[in-house]
Amino acid sequence: MRDVKAQQVGLLHAALTADRRELLLTAAEAPAIAAALTDVRLVLGERLGLREDRDAERVYRLAVGPADEAVDDEEATARFLAAVYVVLSELQESLVERLVDELPPVREDRAR
Repeated sequence: MRDVKAQQVGLLHAALTADRRELLLTAAEAPAIAAALTDVRLVLGERLGLREDRDAERVYRLAVGPADEAVDDEEATARFLAAVYVVLSELQESLVERLVDELPPVREDRAR
């Protein structure tokens, strides 16, 4: 399991650091990238104390709050992690929407 997660995170890293302006994935890579995004977001969420909906709102405000305030190193780290969390959340949402769009339509006899 650890090897699979490491491979998935490696795919995510390669996709994010590729020398391109757009994030391009193959259909085969997409599920692994989505899983890696989930794993990274879980780790960041734990570091940021995400437990409830109101915590998510706090993290979002932390990520998009004013950057010109003087903050200590701990607060600066929290802001950075929150910003990464928000960006990865947006990437994951976009990817999952695309994957769902590619699913075959549900047949009527199977929908019941």
